[in-house]
Amino acid sequence: MRRVLNRPVWFALLNSCFLPALSVASPLTITVIDESSSEPVENAVVTLPGSGGAETDAFTIAQKDRAFQPRVLVIPAGSEVNFPNRDDTQHHVYSFSEAKTFNIELYAGEPESPIHFDQTGIVELGCNIHDHMQGFIIVTDRPHYALTDASGEAHFEMASGAGSQPLEANVWHRRLSDTGRLTQHTLTPGAESAMRIQLTLEPRDEEDDELDQLQQEFQDL
Repeated sequence: MRRVLNRPVWFALLNSCFLPALSVASPLTITVIDESSSEPVENAVVTLPGSGGAETDAFTIAQKDRAFQPRVLVIPAGSEVNFPNRDDTQHHVYSFSEAKTFNIELYAGEPESPIHFDQTGIVELGCNIHDHMQGFIIVTDRPHYALTDASGEAHFEMASGAGSQPLEANVWHRRLSDTGRLTQHTLTPGAESAMRIQLTLEPRDEEDDELDQLQQEFQDL
């Protein structure tokens, strides 16, 4: 006897022939190491290629305790950044970087409008009132980006199968000899979902030591 499928079952089988396979994300960890000291590098920016672009969003860099917080921010091109002043003194935020030049003159509280970052590159921030203040915005058009943590690790969720091909990673850190560009590293996938990058960095400066000491004092409170 010939068996005839009912219409709902027939349509379900037909559609299954044309539906694309669902992409499954797989974790990837990249660890950034200081080549000279073999210590993990915190606050390094790591970007990876992929299909599509990163989604734009609104971000914030505050001025608090006479410092930019966060000191390093990575954002997709086309995003906006607001610069609220949360100190009891006025600030004057500016940048002369090629990727973005802007000037927010002496102000307290919230500036009139956020700054739009539409060009990729490294944007160095300064304050015209407090010369020690320094910050960086890394503007990227890559869909995968992250900052390394205290263990030097950057964590990603990549499409299944992406780890089987060499990855061209772009990396930046403020102690690179040329802070105006990202360094390029070709990563060859291994059996594990973990990779390492070694950076040649300039020695830590006195300001780093002072910041670390201040952070430790707050932790001890």
